[in-house]
Parts: sequence; structure tokens; C-alpha cells
Amino acid sequence: MRCEMVVNLWVENRRYVRLEPAKNFEVDRLHIAAVKRIRPDLVLLDMMLPGTDGLGVCRALRADPGLTDVRIILLTARMDEEVRLAALREGADDFLTKPFSSPELEARVATQIKAVQLQQALRVRGDELAIAIDKLKQAEAMLVHSEKMSALGVLSAG
Repeated sequence: MRCEMVVNLWVENRRYVRLEPAKNFEVDRLHIAAVKRIRPDLVLLDMMLPGTDGLGVCRALRADPGLTDVRIILLTARMDEEVRLAALREGADDFLTKPFSSPELEARVATQIKAVQLQQALRVRGDELAIAIDKLKQAEAMLVHSEKMSALGVLSAG
């Protein structure tokens, strides 16, 4: 399974993030419109973006019904609880406080990608169960119909 990740970071973090997750995941740098178009599995998003903030971008991504399954990790230099709570309220799935280590970044990305994979597998299982339930309902209806016809035959024979 190919996992896509979008990295939308300000200049000072681009080189660092580009080197590390790219070892295991496909990394692209895209705009919000491209995120809406390709629907990646994960977006790494800096809170401090030129011309906007990460919370606003996170809010915009979460407002799109087609992007509800996209995982978002926000990166922030602020460590206070208010910022972390705001990030979670706006729909971030996780956040990292700068400076962060390469192993922590990789572990958090891997965890979110695993969650995406589990969610996809669960959706497939749910679809399979829905099909099985429909087949059982059809079989039950046929059995009830058959029993009714059999009872009708017994009554008319008597």
C-alpha cells in the first residue's frame, strides 16, 4: 500500500523534514487546493505559515467533507497547553513541538499512517459485513416465503 504525505512547512523546516520522512514515505509539498485534489493520507503542517497560520489551514482541511480521513500533524514552536488544545479542537490528529527529533517525527508519522491503514481495513471489513448482512436478509426472506408456501400446501392438501 502506498502512503502519501503532504509536507507544508515554512522554509527553515523544509530541508530537515524533507530528509527524514522521505526515507519511508512519499513526500510532496503542495498547496491546500492540491491537498483537496489528491487526498493524501497525512499532512504535516507548520503552525506558522507565510500569509496564514496552520490552524486556519487545518480548519479549512477539516471543513472539506472529502478530507475527513486525512491525518494532520501540526508542528509548533509554542509549548503551552492553549495552543495544543486549539490544534486538537481544529481537527489536528497530533502535534509536534519544535525542535523535534528525527526519530520522534518518524514515529509519529508512522503511527498516523498505521491509523490510516487500519481505518481503511476497517472500512473494507464494514463493506464486506454489509454485503453479508444483505445476503442473509435475502436468504431469510426466501426461507420465510418457502415456509409460507409449504404451510399453504399442507393446508390445501388437508
